[in-house]
Amino acid sequence: MMTSPVRARRVIFPLLLLLWLSINTVFSKIPFDSELEFHNWINYFLVFYILVNLIKNSKTIVKYPVFAAFVLVIIGTYQLFLNEPVRSAMVNQNIFAGYLIMTIPLMFYYFSTERVSKYLLCIMSIICLLFTKSVAAICALLIAFFIVKFKWRGVLISVFILMLGICLKINESDLLNRYLWWTSTLNIIRDNPVLGTGLGSFQYVFLKYKQPGLGSIFAHNYYLQLGTETGIIGLLLFLIIIVWCLSNIKNQYFKIAILACLIHNVFDYSLFILANGLIFWAIMAVGISENRDTSHFFSQEVSVIMGKKWVKSIYVILIIVVLVYSVNVYKNNLAVRCFFQGENALLENDLVLAEKKFTKSINVQNNFYLAHNKLAYVFVKKYSQEHQLDFLNRAIDNFKKGIKYNPYNGNYYIEISNLYAFLGDKKLSGKYLSKAILYNPSKSKHYLKARIAVE
Repeated sequence: MMTSPVRARRVIFPLLLLLWLSINTVFSKIPFDSELEFHNWINYFLVFYILVNLIKNSKTIVKYPVFAAFVLVIIGTYQLFLNEPVRSAMVNQNIFAGYLIMTIPLMFYYFSTERVSKYLLCIMSIICLLFTKSVAAICALLIAFFIVKFKWRGVLISVFILMLGICLKINESDLLNRYLWWTSTLNIIRDNPVLGTGLGSFQYVFLKYKQPGLGSIFAHNYYLQLGTETGIIGLLLFLIIIVWCLSNIKNQYFKIAILACLIHNVFDYSLFILANGLIFWAIMAVGISENRDTSHFFSQEVSVIMGKKWVKSIYVILIIVVLVYSVNVYKNNLAVRCFFQGENALLENDLVLAEKKFTKSINVQNNFYLAHNKLAYVFVKKYSQEHQLDFLNRAIDNFKKGIKYNPYNGNYYIEISNLYAFLGDKKLSGKYLSKAILYNPSKSKHYLKARIAVE
């Protein structure tokens, strides 16, 4: 099958995005968290690539998210009868709602010839969606339905739905909170426009920019948060891929599911949850695989771009990426396991074992800032027992290493400040106190009290 050069050029964007995220991870300000999040993106890319090239019948893959949704809906229904928040097995109601708005259209597609099954499961799912009380998700699904079904006329109806959703939330703090979250997030993008701050770093970087008393580990806007973490280039590459995929998907059910998720993530962050992210990329891949004009576009169109001689090289690179990814996953899991073992030993006041486990965690992943931080606490405790100044110096060194791999955590700076104050070095103590306040200004009073208590 021959493909046009214009379309062929577009396939390069998924590869460029993966390359850009690799660069972003290497230069991240919090590399350990970026590696963890980069693993999720590798999963998305592999799911997308495999499904696009291997799926012949879309219903063979759609049945899996539909079955998963069935299990989650059963749990959600049970929670409804218990008068509990309807979040099923998800983190909260909004994340569950984000999952449902992608799977409800898939249910209508999968059960297109089975009326009883379709209506029973779909009605249960819609009831669960309504009782999640996620206005953004409900509006997103309605807007996506009208836009896909009625195109420009649907846009006009969508404006009315959007205004209705805003009116329902006008007396709540959600609208103001999102405005403040988004304003602070735009300030982060302004200061880090090209490379961003690194995948998975938002929750720490945001502390420096957030409004007093308004904490969050998410921006409640997927695109703005992606822009802060990957830079404007990463965000643009992602949007180009989305536009290309939507323009090449013919199945209306898949389009509704994808568009509903994209609209919902203007107001929320469900795509940052691995389960939702995998379903999203899987739906896009299956939707593309149904279109014969674009199916197998990696294997065929890369040949158009680079020539057949280079196709094998592309596959070799992908295999190397997967191998490196697998090694990093193993190392991260081992480092985290040793870290938790060290924490348990620290709780039991077994300082020898705690030091051993935290040190092993650091040896496996030197950029694991939490292990450096906990090891510093071990040395502080050892000093309290043995009164050897060397332990305090080693504690300061480990806190500094924690700062090296996570410079946005104000708690590390205040710990160093307190230790220097205890050692009588007021100059260095004041320097690190200022940095603690700079990176977490909302805790400035707490930091000052901690410093005074030490003196």
